[in-house]
Amino acid sequence: MNKELTKRVIAPWLLVVFIIVLLGGGGYLVWFYYGSKSGTTTTTPTPIALTSAKKTSPSPTAISTADWQTYQNDACGYLIKYPNDWQAESYDYRSLTLVVPGKNYNPSGSDYSYRGDIRVQCDIWENKTLDDIITDKSFFYNRKETTFKGLKAYGGTTPNIGGGDIQMIALSHDNHLYRIDYLASSTVTEILSTFQFTK
Repeated sequence: MNKELTKRVIAPWLLVVFIIVLLGGGGYLVWFYYGSKSGTTTTTPTPIALTSAKKTSPSPTAISTADWQTYQNDACGYLIKYPNDWQAESYDYRSLTLVVPGKNYNPSGSDYSYRGDIRVQCDIWENKTLDDIITDKSFFYNRKETTFKGLKAYGGTTPNIGGGDIQMIALSHDNHLYRIDYLASSTVTEILSTFQFTK
């Protein structure tokens, strides 16, 4: 009889604790995706040279990419050039992160801060279009249709918990979905202009 009384007293309290945890977790997720942006300024993605138009004469502020290092990913079918003082980090065939050694990418100390100036990710998607994938997954905020290397793409932003916004591009080519995340700067614009498909 004593065990039955204990069950009747503990069960409602466990239910109350479970509901509080559930509401707290849901509240955090809402704050993370919507409320955390209230203290930051939302920026419209800086247009980069998303189409591959050729210039007849170099701009006086253009950065020379001729002697840069080249990262080539045969599995995903692309290459990209980057400055000699940057590092390419790749942990599997699907992802590449370009970083400036010694740069503090996490001034807030958050565990979830974006690391790198550019990150390229690719996945194979059989029998799906870019529109299917974008509809299935909420990749980023402020999504707008654009072009990248002459292909239909989506551009937008996502908040960086470490501060500021991360610019993003999503596109598909040869049954691969490419997602390029980047922190906008003139050097990053030049790096992205070197991106080429190899298949």
